[in-house]
Amino acid sequence: MNIQHMAKRGAALALCAVMLAGCGSAINNDAVVVNINDGEDTVKLGYANFVAHYNQAGYDMYYRSYFGDEYWSNDLAGDGKTMEDTVKEQVMKDLERFYVSGVHAADYNVELTADDEKAIADAAKKFLDDNEEDAIRQMGATQEYVERFLKDQTISTRVQQAIEKDADVKVDEKEAERSTIAYTYFLTTEFDEQSIQVDKSD
Repeated sequence: MNIQHMAKRGAALALCAVMLAGCGSAINNDAVVVNINDGEDTVKLGYANFVAHYNQAGYDMYYRSYFGDEYWSNDLAGDGKTMEDTVKEQVMKDLERFYVSGVHAADYNVELTADDEKAIADAAKKFLDDNEEDAIRQMGATQEYVERFLKDQTISTRVQQAIEKDADVKVDEKEAERSTIAYTYFLTTEFDEQSIQVDKSD
């Protein structure tokens, strides 16, 4: 998948999403959600909040029509976890995957080109332009967050593809233990119906 397609798909999913009720309330965007190597690097709540909304919106597109609004509090997988808890865990795994992929991108000769950067910036701007202010606020979306998300997705995908092409690459135990990551879990609220403009130009 090329970067233009990936950026468009990422923005389109958010454009079609149902927003979270109450997510426009004030949060501390600079609060640390993921602490890496004793503070050597971190992931802040503002970005994690946007990634969470993106993931939750994607699930909502598929499951709401079958199970209704209540499915977030139900154990759909039969593993003792609500759908909300499952998605929260997936968000944290995504953030870890993004970080690790970024750290090791150079090992697999993965980098974003100038064309990639422009395509991502354009896709992020279009997403913000095509949505109403209330929808953007409720999702916690900014140019910075949308660009970063698309960059993280692109790098992670390309690193994964490089690994799959070179199945003999092995990471020794010492390398695998190099990064230690601690999480701070954050609360979300249930979904509420919102009217959102959908880009149908393509």
